Amino acid sequence: MFLFSKSSIFVCCQINKKLKDFRIFLLFFVFCILISSCKKDEDISYPTIVFSAPGGNQTFNVLSSINIRANISDDSKISIIEVNLVDENLIPVLSSVSISPNTSNYDLNIDYSISNITLKSGTYFVHIYAADEFGNNKHKYLQISLNAIPKKFKFVTLVNYVNSNTIGAIKIDSLNNIVNLFSAVSDYSASESNCNSQQLLVAGKIFGDLNAFGFNTNQYCWTEPVVSSPPFAYFTNMKRIGENIYVSFFEGDIRAFNSSGAQVESVNPIAGMYPMKVIQFGNYLLVDYYFKAAPNYFNLVLFTFSTFSISQQLQTDMQIVDFFEKDNENVYVFGNTAGQAEFKRYNVQNNALSTVINLPVGKMNSVTQISSDDFLIAHETGVFLYSISTNLFTNVIPLTNAKKIKFEELNSEIYIAEPHKLSKYNYPGFGLINSINITDSILDLHLIYNKN
Repeated sequence: MFLFSKSSIFVCCQINKKLKDFRIFLLFFVFCILISSCKKDEDISYPTIVFSAPGGNQTFNVLSSINIRANISDDSKISIIEVNLVDENLIPVLSSVSISPNTSNYDLNIDYSISNITLKSGTYFVHIYAADEFGNNKHKYLQISLNAIPKKFKFVTLVNYVNSNTIGAIKIDSLNNIVNLFSAVSDYSASESNCNSQQLLVAGKIFGDLNAFGFNTNQYCWTEPVVSSPPFAYFTNMKRIGENIYVSFFEGDIRAFNSSGAQVESVNPIAGMYPMKVIQFGNYLLVDYYFKAAPNYFNLVLFTFSTFSISQQLQTDMQIVDFFEKDNENVYVFGNTAGQAEFKRYNVQNNALSTVINLPVGKMNSVTQISSDDFLIAHETGVFLYSISTNLFTNVIPLTNAKKIKFEELNSEIYIAEPHKLSKYNYPGFGLINSINITDSILDLHLIYNKN
């Protein structure tokens, strides 16, 4: 048996304490080395972007291209480079071009197409974004200017009844040459055009699909199939708002489709009603609803456009022919009540319709706007010009059986579609320029430009 003195035990404890302190020190030392090593490996530098083309403030035409050259470098590998065009608010106006170099030095050289025909003249920025493998990123902007493409009138398109179960479309150029575009087994509810996408959209009613026809490709771009349930309609109307087509359905909802046929927005149904005409103004969407159980009564429903929540409603006996925006709080409303033409103004604040002027006895068929103050009204007794600023109402083309009327703004010409004839008049003289007879019954009339 071994006996230890108090002094020897004290010495052993001291030795153990020192060994423990040494181990703690050693661990701390190794930890510091590891941290130092990590910091040496970590890259905290940002990519460097140096433009060499285009020149600053250089001017380009829309639908041309920009040769973009730049050197992008970094201490580590560059994982992504994105190039696009942005407006003065740094909002992208064209799609991005993405490149993954996986090298520390990259010479960018691309021809970037200014493919959006709707871009306006003004100041824009070529934008380059670069990020390295550690996530360090850099934005660089170069100011340029764009010249817009002038708006040009191309041709007239007519949607026609070929026979009782076939719809067709033709186009007529400035020399009155007629070109057949398409025909489809379908009945008819509405049609609309989108000049930005160069599409004509025609919707059936009970058994016909909604077809989007491309003028540039001479074929259908997309189709929304009908869900047939006779005797009830499926499609009821459509209206272009911005780049999207808002389609009204008898089921009660409104669906917005983009130029590729993808649904991008929708308005929920209101029980017992189905939508027809729509207009967007300010932050509102005004919709003309029909009561399913009471065909002679209608309901104007005002939605907040950003959320499609109902703001207010107004019951009326006026069947809407067309809407036109006056300002952010008012809409001009044209229609018929019990077969009598009416011209009214809808005010958001009062949620009320007020008469602008009493129209001649008879029914209104169509309306077109010439300016903020002037309208042409296709009435069953002729075509009337009404000026709000002077409060004058004049029968400018009497005894014309006009079913559809459109004003061609660039050449100041008026197109009038009768059941089997298309006529063109000058403005403001209202002299007949020419007429062309159409074999098939005309349903609708559209003026096609190179852009909206």
